[in-house]
This record gives sequence, structure tokens and C-alpha cells, in this order.
Amino acid sequence: MTPEAALWYATRYGPSDETRRIICENSYYENHYPIEIGVSSKDRTRKIIYQKVKKAYLYALKIDKCPTDITREAVCINSEWAYRYAKNIDKKPNNITRQLVCKSSSFAYLYAKEIDRCPREDTREAACKSSYCAYYYAKDVDKDVHKDTWEAVKNSEYEEKYKEFFNKEMKEEII
Repeated sequence: MTPEAALWYATRYGPSDETRRIICENSYYENHYPIEIGVSSKDRTRKIIYQKVKKAYLYALKIDKCPTDITREAVCINSEWAYRYAKNIDKKPNNITRQLVCKSSSFAYLYAKEIDRCPREDTREAACKSSYCAYYYAKDVDKDVHKDTWEAVKNSEYEEKYKEFFNKEMKEEII
């Protein structure tokens, strides 16, 4: 049975494990199945789709339209997808997504800036593994000089930018 035929059959006679399996093997039809059949959030459908991270993310975003433990777990095997999940689905900080993004300097910086919206030791430590991320973490998240960010940019191409930015900030405060 083709995915198109399985979708047609399911819309007329109701969902089944067989139609679900056939449709979820085809990325074009898989998001239509729960919508057209009226089976949003079916556990069996979700388990089939979640075999791939992007599919789980899109399912949570477009079908569930809210966070669930099962979608978060499926997505949280990759820093980028954990960040996207926190930003677009959780829409707030979550310890599970934060822990995973802290494995990447750039996503830890983005998480602190856009999701936590404040500095934290764990995100700062992760961001400081890259002089680039450490500089922008200091500038955009800490908004001040910090020992860890300074150590990360010292003797790098960002050292001068760091000094210039914070010296300019200090001068403006004094004036």
C-alpha cells in the first residue's frame, strides 16, 4: 500500500497500526496523518515519528503545539535541536535542554542570551570554551567583565575587542 492510499484509507475507515506505519515512513505524509485523521498526539504515531530528531521536533511544534517529556527526550540528543526545542516549544528554560546545550559553546551562549536571558555559571563555563562565544557572552549576557570570560579571550583575536568594548562602557559610566 502506498502512503497516499494509506492516508486515504485511514481518513475513510479510521487509523490503524498498519496505516500509521506506512504513512510515518514517508516524510511528506507523516505530518498530515494526525491532522487529517484527527488523531493528534497518538502514542504509537509519536513513537514511530520520534525515531528521527527533526521529525520529533516538528511533531511537537506543529502537531502537539506544546512540550511533552517524550518529544523533549527524543530531541535532546543534539545541542542544536535541544536549543531549538527550548526556544520554540518550551519557550522557557528547562534543565534538560540547558544541560545538553552546554555541550556546545555557541548553543550555550545562545541559550543564555535568548532563553535564560541572564548569566549562569553552567552556560558561561560552556561558552568560555570558545573565545568568540566568551566575548559575546560577556558583551550580551553578563554585560560586564567576568573573570572566566576574560580568561577565555585573553591572548586570542577577541582580546582587543573585549578591552575596547568594556573600556568604552566604563568611560560612558564615568561621564
